[in-house]
Amino acid sequence: MDQEIKVMLVDDHTLFRKGLAELLEQSGSIEVTAFTGKPEEVAMLLKAHRPDVLILDLNMPGIQGFSALVHLRAAHPQLPVAMVSAREEPEVMRRALDHGAMGFIPKSSDAATLATALQQVLDGERWVPDAALNTAPIADDERASLAEAIDFMDW
Repeated sequence: MDQEIKVMLVDDHTLFRKGLAELLEQSGSIEVTAFTGKPEEVAMLLKAHRPDVLILDLNMPGIQGFSALVHLRAAHPQLPVAMVSAREEPEVMRRALDHGAMGFIPKSSDAATLATALQQVLDGERWVPDAALNTAPIADDERASLAEAIDFMDW
């Protein structure tokens, strides 16, 4: 990676959040500028820290499906969002892309994969594991429209 990347982490599991932050910062080219496990803090932290990329956990208490992702993309269309999850079904990964994620990084990924994924997302390219690219259908128009219409919170 050529330049230092400012990352914000949103995950409700403190141990995972802290471990991921440490792993990212060990690369020497990534700075974790903010992290939270509370969706209601995201807007304030985005404004204060202006990250280059946001890493968002798929499953957090109080959030239904991809609603947080949809709202983040609507409120901050210039901010690349990479989903992170223990769920590794190709269909879930593909749906995350269909709802606006620039990447989907399984929590089982190693440090090199994580760094590659983040750089690709920052370069404006989508990243998912190869298994997700050709196996899952793209969300139909009705499902995509419904996801965009969900009113979750002001992010």
